[in-house]
Amino acid sequence: MMIVPLGVSICLYTGISRRIESLKSTMSLHDEGIVEITPKSIKQDYKMIEEAIGFYVEHCALSFVHLEQQFEPVKERYHNFLMAHFQEDL
Repeated sequence: MMIVPLGVSICLYTGISRRIESLKSTMSLHDEGIVEITPKSIKQDYKMIEEAIGFYVEHCALSFVHLEQQFEPVKERYHNFLMAHFQEDL
């Protein structure tokens, strides 16, 4: 198993958490008509978060439960968001 230094783990955790909040904000701004996003960009953001959480869980499992709890409601919202705005691209 790869040994990830504590500082790297903390920064990765913080970065993932911020990306989750950014994804939530982007979806809200799109819902409000303030910004327009493409299915490609929202899917890419979601995929990056999933990959980062997967790496974190495997290599930095200090407290991944908090990230999972933060991301879990976003998963359902993301899928509902795609259905509402980009159904033709699914």
